[in-house]
Amino acid sequence: MSAAGGMCDHLGQLAVDDVRDRLRALLHHRQEQLGLVRLATLGEDGLTGGFFSEDGPLPW
Repeated sequence: MSAAGGMCDHLGQLAVDDVRDRLRALLHHRQEQLGLVRLATLGEDGLTGGFFSEDGPLPW
């Protein structure tokens, strides 16, 4: 493998890592937004605390 080929492989990996990191950040923000909407739309008799995953409430 030439030095130029090695550099292209490295830059390609950096691009893949950057895209993966951006997708993780978007997913994280999406999860935060869903949690905020869930809490903001609780009725007056709604939950007062709990543990939640992206699939919904977790048992205490």
